[in-house]
Amino acid sequence: MQTNSSNQTAEHIDQQLNSLLAPLEKQLAELFFTKAPRLPKEITELLVTLAPIFSLVGLFLWAIAILAMAGVSLLALPLWAFAAPAATNAFFYMLLSIVGWLLLLASIPGLFSRSKTGWNFAFYGSLWQGVINLVTFNLLGLIVGLAVSLYFLFQMRPWYGAKLPGAGQTSAK
Repeated sequence: MQTNSSNQTAEHIDQQLNSLLAPLEKQLAELFFTKAPRLPKEITELLVTLAPIFSLVGLFLWAIAILAMAGVSLLALPLWAFAAPAATNAFFYMLLSIVGWLLLLASIPGLFSRSKTGWNFAFYGSLWQGVINLVTFNLLGLIVGLAVSLYFLFQMRPWYGAKLPGAGQTSAK
């Protein structure tokens, strides 16, 4: 029963975010799918097969990083008065990372089942990582990381039941 409730919650969140980000998604699809060179079908199929596994590995590594940040923050708590700006920045970054971790977690069931909802959460996670890079002034990560992740996401998008301009089909299965 809990799983059904979780699925409904994820679908509700996806609908809300999708209504906000649909125009951006359409523009990015034009840029990263229609105008960009396409990956060979075999490579794309391999990426679609491995995407949930990569996401699980990323989820595990990200959880370790968040726990490490939390541990260091707790150890540095007595020094808070001396290092308040740095500690506040670390805490803020940890909160941003938790949101990204939750988006990645929400994408995994859909990536395994190749549903559009799973792809959407991976898309939201990529955009969120771009926000984190922007907030932390990591401009190289923002430009390169976001461009690469969006390119691969939009190349895989037809396999997740999404119709794209120029795709010629609804699903590439």
